[in-house]
Amino acid sequence: MKYINLFKNSSTPLYAQLKDSIKQAIKSGQLKPNEKLPTEEEICAEFKISRPVVRQAYKELLDENYIVRFKSRGTFVKEPELKSMFFSEFSDIEIDLENMGLTPKVICLSKEILDSNDCSSNITEHLTSSKLLKVKIIYLNNDIPLVYKEAYYPIDIIKGIQSIDFEDSPIYNTLESKFNLWLSHIKKVVDAQIIREDLVQLLKTEKGHAVHVVDSLAYDDRERVIEVAYSYYVGDRNEFDLMVYKQN
Repeated sequence: MKYINLFKNSSTPLYAQLKDSIKQAIKSGQLKPNEKLPTEEEICAEFKISRPVVRQAYKELLDENYIVRFKSRGTFVKEPELKSMFFSEFSDIEIDLENMGLTPKVICLSKEILDSNDCSSNITEHLTSSKLLKVKIIYLNNDIPLVYKEAYYPIDIIKGIQSIDFEDSPIYNTLESKFNLWLSHIKKVVDAQIIREDLVQLLKTEKGHAVHVVDSLAYDDRERVIEVAYSYYVGDRNEFDLMVYKQN
């Protein structure tokens, strides 16, 4: 707790000194994202201060989004939210993250060729190919998972797509440069949901946590759907900017 400085003779209230000490340690990087903070009891014992002082400091840090608390686990430094222009720019997720000044890591978890009869109607409604490629990808920054994506591609239209290295080849750029498929637009539907149980550990979050689920359909210039995708953005790690223009 060397980052905490309290002066009992100061005119500044103790809770404000405690709050500012922790805030400065977070801003300076002395306290890292996801690092566990001492309990209220530990701070009280170390600095001989009352419980309400610590409780007020933690409350204000919570209100200002510097920390997060999990039942039975404790108090942690909150991960910074990433501000994305995801809804107003046509780009791959990793390109979008790079444009925010990050160095994203892309991990392709699996690639699987499926018969269309084995896929849900939500998929086959848009993809008429007899064989589909299903890809599972996770996008990270500093080993912190930001987005999980499940995507489906029509093999009859994109012949050889199963050979793509999804970790090194942004899919939209590759579809144009390698397959001469020119994208025209993407339709996106966003829904707030409780995270699927099978994604809790993968995204390093908590059961019952909120995620932004983005269902998307990517169309080529012949109005064919060439990608059906479901992307899961961890709720407290992502923030989206949306610019809306008045129609003339």
